[in-house]
Amino acid sequence: AIPAAGDLAVVYVPEDRQIELNLDGLRPALNTTWFNPRTGERCAALGQQGRFETPAPGDWLLLFA
Repeated sequence: AIPAAGDLAVVYVPEDRQIELNLDGLRPALNTTWFNPRTGERCAALGQQGRFETPAPGDWLLLFA
């Protein structure tokens, strides 16, 4: 099934530890998860008002679904 508008977003973070996003286009209460493309590890992403920090240095994917 194809997600409805605002139900899915993927953000690639190449090296910065902190990012700030405008989340206006996303549906509220989506699960937010960090994904480490080097190891396959996943962990919960906690952010406030669109500000997120990667769990460790290196590149990460931030998933909203």
